[in-house]
Amino acid sequence: MPKISVIVPVYNVEPYLRQCVDSILNQTFTDFELLLVDDGSTDRSGAICDEYTNLDARVKVFHTTNRGVSAARNLGIDKASAEWITFIDSDDWVENNYLSVFFKNPLSQHCIVFQRILLENEKFKKSVSWYNYKDILLKYPFVPELVYYKILHNGFVTAKLYNRIVIQCNNIRFHEKISMHLLFVWTYLCYIKEIQLYSSVSYHYMKRERLTLSSQFHSSEEYVLIVNHILNTLNSLCNIIKFDDILYLRQLYNSFILPQILRACKNVDRRNYAEIFEYARMKKKLFDVFLHNKKNRIYRFFLSVFFNRYLPDKFILILCIIYRKFIIKIFHPRILF
Repeated sequence: MPKISVIVPVYNVEPYLRQCVDSILNQTFTDFELLLVDDGSTDRSGAICDEYTNLDARVKVFHTTNRGVSAARNLGIDKASAEWITFIDSDDWVENNYLSVFFKNPLSQHCIVFQRILLENEKFKKSVSWYNYKDILLKYPFVPELVYYKILHNGFVTAKLYNRIVIQCNNIRFHEKISMHLLFVWTYLCYIKEIQLYSSVSYHYMKRERLTLSSQFHSSEEYVLIVNHILNTLNSLCNIIKFDDILYLRQLYNSFILPQILRACKNVDRRNYAEIFEYARMKKKLFDVFLHNKKNRIYRFFLSVFFNRYLPDKFILILCIIYRKFIIKIFHPRILF
């Protein structure tokens, strides 16, 4: 039985797939299985995956209909046989010491391992390392190190090592209807007693000039679902580790919760606007307590419009439609609201 299962969801990444797979097969740590989950690719990605099964016995390929990256990762979890699991995206690549770093020190079962990430911008040929970790073992309840290292800000499922038994026994899976994958990381943190951090930067996260989850349109209902799940998971985690640092919580709310509420309102249509606006108004207390940048013009506009009972919902709907069709095309397409 291999020591680690490397799970790679694959979808239409023909130009990048070989670099990714080759970087995994060239690891100095060799006791692993590589699970390539082809999520209904329409290019040659599936065929390339099959080629590698003839080149290396550690490679296993699974072909499915297209259901999204979350479903592909869940299938990989179900098929994994190793004690430990790591995820790599199929258009990224890793240096040859990536897997060996995870096992520099002995690991307990109820543990998660973090490595740093190198973000590489394909268009501008620039790179920057994320998360300033040093080699340190954090023990439950993880405070104050949780704040110092901003552990909860690192919601990337990649560049981490998870114990398969912890995942299986607690039925931890990726939510297949939403794209906020930090929920997997936060849920896993609810069941562990140790966090191993490493300063190593061996995972290359490639920012490609292609359609990604962050650039796709998401419905208001999906954003509402995201907010509800994040709130529930964060509350559970805070209760477990007895965490109540208001300053750090404010950072988390401003990074992962309040923007989702704004996006839910921004993406409304004539079918759902009344329900979504009412949901946002029910969350006004979150803005009162946790919003740290009330001078931001976007938030000022949001608070003055959506929480104004004198403005009819149909008028606010028209403002949202104008914003989506005209204003957002003039300014940067990835601005907050």
